[in-house]
Amino acid sequence: MAESPELRQVEQLYFSQAPRLFALFYLHTGGPKGAAVLLHTLLCDLLLSPRCWKQASAHDAGLFRCAHALCMDRYWNRPRRKKKKGSVPASPGSSLPFTMTDALRALLDLPPQYKTALYLRLALGWSLEDTAQAAGCSPKKAGKLVEKGLKRTILTPERAGAVLSAIAPTESGPQEVWDSFLISREDKGFTGSQRLRRFKRWLDSAIPFIALGVVSLCALAYCSVEYGWLGAEAYTPTPSSGYGADSATIYSVKKTASIYSVDKGEIVLYSVTNCPLSHQALLQQMVALGGAPEGASLLSVEQEEGLIAWELSEEAVQWFRSVSETEGEQMLSAMAATISASWPDVEELHLVSAGEELAVSGKTAQDMLGQKLTPVRTVTTPYRE
Repeated sequence: MAESPELRQVEQLYFSQAPRLFALFYLHTGGPKGAAVLLHTLLCDLLLSPRCWKQASAHDAGLFRCAHALCMDRYWNRPRRKKKKGSVPASPGSSLPFTMTDALRALLDLPPQYKTALYLRLALGWSLEDTAQAAGCSPKKAGKLVEKGLKRTILTPERAGAVLSAIAPTESGPQEVWDSFLISREDKGFTGSQRLRRFKRWLDSAIPFIALGVVSLCALAYCSVEYGWLGAEAYTPTPSSGYGADSATIYSVKKTASIYSVDKGEIVLYSVTNCPLSHQALLQQMVALGGAPEGASLLSVEQEEGLIAWELSEEAVQWFRSVSETEGEQMLSAMAATISASWPDVEELHLVSAGEELAVSGKTAQDMLGQKLTPVRTVTTPYRE
């Protein structure tokens, strides 16, 4: 683990590169005040961040890598303001040892990704490898940044290098920043505020990856449930409601329903296509095809694990009372077979009408559950509204 430096070490490194750091920060901020702020921030990072110090003290490219990172952080975090048409960068002021020229304005107007590469390559004469290390890119990319930056400004390398080399602070500028840093260092909340600033910087860079991770976890959880990944069982919607809440059992899922009907004492199997997977729709088809008492309607449904209970209108019990035991037994067995065909996991079945369970010769739908009926013919028919 890297150790924090002593104050004298930071001072020595700072003053050895202060003019060049000022020039880079001026190029990115467009003014001496912005450059001074970034110089102060860099001093805080060098003193309190072992990682930054280790990188900066190893090589000049490491120091300018820390400086470049501050420039890019400033660009991404600053408030966006619409640039007024015809606006030009302000003059550097009479106290600075250089003047604002058209060439300098063109360089200041460049997008931030070009500026560090241009300054290190043309003003300091760095190699493409060192320039790339400081700018956080490949040597090939660094060369292209320099080439495209010159093309955008319509400047020759010699002219751009001369303009960039002229950028410098006042004689007392670096010392004033250092004195300001020493004063702020004496503040009781200095260390805490700097740690908070670096944490916010880390959080800003980490948020896109955190968001991507959260979205990926949500997608994985959804697919795990929906498609049965990771050993989970695929989710299948199962109607469930209490008495008086039959509307909750209606789903948009459709299937081919098998409906057993009684026709002149014989069992006929109807395959109803596009039938909604709901108790109400199933009974409607059963009544229409002769697989349930004529006029019967569904008043309520109760469905739990392995249990289905239908409460039918009074027409159902009246129909069973008006027919023979043979006809009634055939109808009740057909109803039980139809329901078990749509919900194969049913183990307990109750059909109730007018407060009593439908029964023929003492047999209820529960007694007939599981019986295999042999149809004399099979007919395919569409769902009837």
